[in-house]
Amino acid sequence: MDKTGFLEYVLSDAMHGINGVTARAMFGAYGLYKDGLVFGIVDDEQLYLKVGSTNISQYRSRQSHPLTYEGKNKKEIALPYWEVPIDVLEDRELLAEWIEKAVQISRNPKKAKK
Repeated sequence: MDKTGFLEYVLSDAMHGINGVTARAMFGAYGLYKDGLVFGIVDDEQLYLKVGSTNISQYRSRQSHPLTYEGKNKKEIALPYWEVPIDVLEDRELLAEWIEKAVQISRNPKKAKK
């Protein structure tokens, strides 16, 4: 599946019934937005959602990993977006709950870090 094929799957199938989600190309990936806030990223056929102190344990308990990139001096930089496990991606109701948490974190980033 190509980049746009996986994005289309995420938007029209996995997120079916979740209103107001849009996608924009950014840095070779796609940012996912709801209510004008970026809450997720689609990159390399993987969905990543925003994490904070209120939801990070869900990702860790499923052996998820953060989205990373190579920074200066080849140092790996982790972003606050973690991969969505396949069982969550395939469960629309559960995915909707995870997305809502990610949107809340994007809406209140300082509160989510406490």
